Amino acid sequence: MASIPQNPGYLSDLHSKTAIITGGAGGIGAETVRLFHEHGANVVIADLPFARASAELLVASLSSRVVFIPTDISDWKSMLSLFAQAKKKFGTIEIVVANAGLMETRHFYDFELDESGDLKESIESSTVIDVNLKGTMNSL
Repeated sequence: MASIPQNPGYLSDLHSKTAIITGGAGGIGAETVRLFHEHGANVVIADLPFARASAELLVASLSSRVVFIPTDISDWKSMLSLFAQAKKKFGTIEIVVANAGLMETRHFYDFELDESGDLKESIESSTVIDVNLKGTMNSL
């Protein structure tokens, strides 16, 4: 994997700050969690409940400065709960990394018809929009 050079000055400001990382249980999100933790930040992993096992493994490999809070970023009440729990645990929240996102597994214009011959709503596309747009807006 290619390495991206880092400016250490940017990361030195993370010490004792609290960051919420959405989609933090795996992939780029998990690497972001590790990086922030390595530089002294308190980190909240916000991810869907099905990611609990991955998130808990990540938390166990780091320290008490990292917690997992199951969150659906496309749901406003879930986001309110996330921020309230993070603030209760760490006192403040200085950083939010809106990392969570989805990709469609089929093309948007692959329309389906219902039994009457009418176009069916693309639920998958709506979910992608809810997470990638609405969820990101909710995070910020």
